[in-house]
Amino acid sequence: MTGVQTCALPICASGPILGGAIVAIFGFKAMFMLVSVMLLFAAVPLFFSKEVHDQTECSFFLAFKGQSWKNFFSFFGRGLESGAATVIWPIILFYSIAGNYASVGALRTTTFVFAILFTFIIAKISNSHRSITLQIGSALNFLVWVGRAFITTPFGAMLTDSAYGATATMVLVPFEAKSYDKASKKNIVHFTMFREIGIQIGHIFFFLCMLALSNLMTSLLFGGGANLLYFLF
Repeated sequence: MTGVQTCALPICASGPILGGAIVAIFGFKAMFMLVSVMLLFAAVPLFFSKEVHDQTECSFFLAFKGQSWKNFFSFFGRGLESGAATVIWPIILFYSIAGNYASVGALRTTTFVFAILFTFIIAKISNSHRSITLQIGSALNFLVWVGRAFITTPFGAMLTDSAYGATATMVLVPFEAKSYDKASKKNIVHFTMFREIGIQIGHIFFFLCMLALSNLMTSLLFGGGANLLYFLF
């Protein structure tokens, strides 16, 4: 898990600031065209990779058969928080705090930089203390979301995004590791389906609530409250 995140995070870290700069200089059309081309070429290697796997029966009902409701609500919470963190929080940054695309990109990059710095430390700790690392990370992440409700300046946003990069890593590294541990003890395909369905139901519920409430700041409540559901995992 650490190796996968280590490879992905540097690219993720450079994405927001580069994207913000491209939008600020060339506009959204150039950004969409560039991303479309990159996605197209990124898929090419998949056509040449050999996948060896055992066939297994898949269905919605089999995915939920014998699964724990505690696991479901943990995955549901993951969907809630990821929706708030990846979609609504950047909008709040732009309209209420930063005011331009380049600044939003720089602030989001700050989050990933601190995530990179903490990944190795958290991975080493969570190898032997996954549950306690997840619980402490969830509590700290909850406090970060509460703090975001009081942010009014770019400097404050930088501080909370830096803290979020660290606390989110404390959550995600043991959370993903425990997910794989649990999947290995069950039917891996069914558990993976169950996990992704739970996360996507969390996404759907979150965005329906945002649509009904029409108040972006309530997303901070969802982002913070979702962390409490990780204690069930």
